[in-house]
Amino acid sequence: MSSCFLRNIELICFEGEEPPVTPPVTPPVTPPVTQPKTFTQDQVNTLLAEDRRKNQARQKELLVQLETLQATARLTDEERTSLNQQVEELRLQTTTAEERARTALDRQKKDHDTRLSALTVERDGWQSRYTETAIGHEITNAAVVHEAFSPGQIAAMLRPNTRLTEVVDEAGKPTGQLIPKVKFEATDKDGKPIVLDLTVSEAVKRMKETPEVYGNLFRSGAAGGLGAGTTTGGGPAKLNLAKMTPAQYRDARKKNPGSVGL
Repeated sequence: MSSCFLRNIELICFEGEEPPVTPPVTPPVTPPVTQPKTFTQDQVNTLLAEDRRKNQARQKELLVQLETLQATARLTDEERTSLNQQVEELRLQTTTAEERARTALDRQKKDHDTRLSALTVERDGWQSRYTETAIGHEITNAAVVHEAFSPGQIAAMLRPNTRLTEVVDEAGKPTGQLIPKVKFEATDKDGKPIVLDLTVSEAVKRMKETPEVYGNLFRSGAAGGLGAGTTTGGGPAKLNLAKMTPAQYRDARKKNPGSVGL
C-alpha cells in the first residue's frame, strides 16, 4: 500500500505503513545582547574636563603660532585686520570665565583712568587760565586806579606772590567767592620785615604810599631827582624791574641809588 503526503510544495509517495520521520528544524542561535557600558557622573565630569584641557592646549598652541605670525609676517592691512580678529577670538576661547572677567575689569579701569586723566588736564587748564585772567585783570585795574606808570611792571612784581583765595563771611564760613590776595613784603613801625596778606588794591596802594621804595613807579609821590643817574662808566644803569620782587627792588635801590628806573 502506498501513502503520499505533501512536503513543502512537493508530493512525496512511499510504500509501507508509516511515512519517514522528518528531522526537526533547529532554530537559529540568537547572540546574547551586550549591555551598554554606563558611567557615573564623576567619570563623565572627568572625561569632559580632560577633553576641555586637551582642546585648550591645542588652542593655546595655535594662539602662539598666530601671535608669532602677527609679529613677524608682512601682511596687508586687510590680512592684518583679519589676523588680529582671529587672535582676539582665540584669546577669549583660551581664557577662563574668571580671567575674561578680570581682563574686562582691567580694560574698564584703564578706560576710566584715561578719561579721568583727560578731564583732569582739561580742568587744570581751565583753572589755570581763569586764575591768570582774574589775577592779571585785578592787578591791572589796581595799577591804573593808583596811577602806576606801567601796569605790566606792577604785575611782574606782584604776580609771583598773588593767588586766588576764597572769601569767608563774618562767621568764618567759606562763601564760594574767590578774590586775588597778595603776600606783600613790608616793614613794621620798627623797621622789621613782615609779610602782609593784602588784596591787590591794598598792595598797590601800599606800594604807592611807600615812595622811598616804589615812588618812581607812580605818577604822584615820586621823590624828585630819582630815576636818573649814571654808572661808574658814565652810562645809564638799566635794571630789569619786571622780574624783581619787592624785596629785590628795595635792595637794588639801596645798592644803585642813581640807576635808571630806581
